[in-house]
Amino acid sequence: MDCELTITLADIAIPLILRSKESAAYFRDYIIREKSAVQGTREKCAGNDRDASNCLSDEFMRTGTAKLTDKRLAEAIRNTGSDAAFAEYAYIIEDVSRCVIPNGCSFFHSVAILHNGGAYLLTGRSGIGKSTQFRNLTKIYPGVIKVINGDKPILRFPENGPVTVHPSPWMGKERWGNHRLSAPLKGIVCLEQDRENRIRRFAPGEAAPVVYRQFLYRPESRETINRICDFEEKMLASVPVYLMTNRGDTESSEMLYESVIGEAGDEKHENDKTPSRRSPSDGCRQHNADCGARCNR
Repeated sequence: MDCELTITLADIAIPLILRSKESAAYFRDYIIREKSAVQGTREKCAGNDRDASNCLSDEFMRTGTAKLTDKRLAEAIRNTGSDAAFAEYAYIIEDVSRCVIPNGCSFFHSVAILHNGGAYLLTGRSGIGKSTQFRNLTKIYPGVIKVINGDKPILRFPENGPVTVHPSPWMGKERWGNHRLSAPLKGIVCLEQDRENRIRRFAPGEAAPVVYRQFLYRPESRETINRICDFEEKMLASVPVYLMTNRGDTESSEMLYESVIGEAGDEKHENDKTPSRRSPSDGCRQHNADCGARCNR
């Protein structure tokens, strides 16, 4: 029998219909309503065991329901080589993404860290060293750096106000994350491996295509693509984006902290408000040329 849940991500209430009841364990900290044949319907605040009948109040935006078809679940099991519970958890993020994008949010492939009330995204392709940098930072600066999410944080793009970074159940193989933490976005660091440790702010036009590739969504419609373009435009207009080539050693992590995350980096952000792009939709256009779609602005 299907398991029906409602989870909350970035103040968005998202109904899930899970084919495997064991999948619910992966969403434990985010569940605000759970329905089963045995226990009936229970409501609670995400991450809290106390009863909270008002958790689905009007403060939450509502979405469509996320559910895998039989075909998709079979594909997930085959491709992950895992049991049905993990396969469903891993693949249903695509359906959740469809739900949150119309509500001004998107998943973004990165390690989201928290420092001094601000969030920073360490991004780049899988295996590039995001986890290494986070480990180094926590060892060098114990108690100073915290993690919001270790793999797929959700970003919120309000019409007014800063971009904010929120946790999600998809935390990567290390399971790094804290479902109680969120913060305004302060900066993005794109990582590359190299023999030398260097960091620089992207020149206008450089950052857009690099950042765009880290949005996690399927370009199924022009409307969806245009929304992602809008998200990228707001992000690049409001926060600095850096390119960091590094060896993955502690020296590179110290450079990252001193140049971007620490007090010197904070001061630099305040003094330099120059947008990091030539055209708001450069990255969008480049990506859509690759996938055969076009983004008409």
